[in-house]
Amino acid sequence: ILEIDDPRALPDVYHWNGIPLRVIPSGAPERVEREAARPLIDRFPEMPAGRPIPAEALPELTSGQQRTLETIIRRAEPLALDLSAGTYPLAVTRLLSLARCPLQYYYETVLGLPGVDEYEPMSTPVEPFTAGGELSATTRGTIVHRFCERYDGSEKWESLLERLVDEEMDVADIEDVQVARRRAVAEVKPLIEHYLASSLWREIESILWGERPGRVESEVEFVYRADSILLRGRIDKLIVDDDGRARIIDFKTNRVLPEQVEALAEEYELQMRIYALIARRVFGLSEVRGELYFLHPDVRWELDAARLHEAVTAGEIEELGRQAVRIREYGDAVARPHPQRCQRCPCFSFCPSRTIPNEGAGRRS
Repeated sequence: ILEIDDPRALPDVYHWNGIPLRVIPSGAPERVEREAARPLIDRFPEMPAGRPIPAEALPELTSGQQRTLETIIRRAEPLALDLSAGTYPLAVTRLLSLARCPLQYYYETVLGLPGVDEYEPMSTPVEPFTAGGELSATTRGTIVHRFCERYDGSEKWESLLERLVDEEMDVADIEDVQVARRRAVAEVKPLIEHYLASSLWREIESILWGERPGRVESEVEFVYRADSILLRGRIDKLIVDDDGRARIIDFKTNRVLPEQVEALAEEYELQMRIYALIARRVFGLSEVRGELYFLHPDVRWELDAARLHEAVTAGEIEELGRQAVRIREYGDAVARPHPQRCQRCPCFSFCPSRTIPNEGAGRRS
């Protein structure tokens, strides 16, 4: 992709299209790595068991090993954020929170409080269950999205769902794992059944198995350069017909009623307009449509094609990007409370500007 002939000749930080990168050459094949690790595993039985090796059992590093370690640590450090360079990296989810409420953006992005970035995994494990024993919204969404990404009809869907649930159980501190596993599968299963019974899945399946022309791409990652930010994100499904017409599908696992879908779809309109812009400018697709699939109520919502205006969306990204760079302190962020939106906000429990619905009318807490 980068068209680099000799990665080992690159400096520590390589600038590609204005984006600072660290390029790490690939190492030895996996088989060689396993053979090289065998003496260590024989010497330290704690390793395969996942237990820490006592410090006193480790040999002293030679000067050469110490230099190698320092190089590894230096390369593993994140790049410092230089706001003056005009390349502030930002996920689409963060940009959406800024558009909804700058104060939510400040809490999540500047302070790093409770927000979840759908593009990058959390730096610490997320507890998969709520206090009531149900799957957390984050874990439920992760399982459903991974299922929709990986399932292609080549195996029993129940088997894949159970494997995905098992992977989430690995990070949980649960006394009765089997009971929790069964409850998690039962909770996610209706959403998966809605997807597999839909005409959308039948269309995807027919393309994947060559029964009709076109292509289906899942979890399509992108980086879009604006004046102030590098916008990054991931499109759930991109379906492209053989004539180049494209549809963007975004799965939503919100627990909403059918009559609530329209209001919620309006909140996600900017996200879909951004994805449509990316499909045109980054992937070179001309005719693009966008669709939200709310799996819990089993409702598909197609956005008005007239709203997917490329120039307007690009202007909004630029303006929001400039706002994102400016917001560094609490006083820089203006709250935009809304009774329904505040209740869905992850900052609801501590935000002093939150609004609580009261018999159909909003009141300040």
